Amino acid sequence: MNTLSPSIGSSSVLALVSLLDNYGFDRETVSKISGVDLSTLDQQDSRLPLDQYQTLWNTALDITQNPALGLELGQIFNASEIGIVGHIIFNSPNLGDGLKEYVRLFSVVNEAISLSFETDEQYAYLRFIHLDPEHYCIPDMERSMVLSLYRGKALFDSDIQWSSVHFQHPQPNYIGLYEKLSLIHISEPTRL
Repeated sequence: MNTLSPSIGSSSVLALVSLLDNYGFDRETVSKISGVDLSTLDQQDSRLPLDQYQTLWNTALDITQNPALGLELGQIFNASEIGIVGHIIFNSPNLGDGLKEYVRLFSVVNEAISLSFETDEQYAYLRFIHLDPEHYCIPDMERSMVLSLYRGKALFDSDIQWSSVHFQHPQPNYIGLYEKLSLIHISEPTRL
């Protein structure tokens, strides 16, 4: 991991840019508004510095006026837009093995987050752990959590359900959307 300037893989950035295009904001417009150069995203193995990714998310929230944009993006599954890590996970024999691969390779996706996966007799626990509070991005965290659930349901087991979700941020004012997605949000933030 590059601890001096963490970055994020292009597939996450391209997914957000694609959603913004659906809202009527093409890549060039988003680049101009945000000040983030998006011209290199189509290059193989391209990455975006995390601070620019956060700027992109802030721009996305401003121009769409949708505070729950991360929840919306997490529900979109387009197999043509997943990166190498996604392909490895989805070629795993089962969800448990896929999640183990996800944990092992997650720094390729986002260098600012550590991931852990544990199980007990009743539950599986997937934890996204931010290594630095400065890099915590609420819409990206919401996207990551919903994406994990929706992709797991689509590719491994449609009966997967969450019993709870814990974030490191306070309960949002759009809590009703969590309920529509069958997500349970616990309002007490975990200490970083």
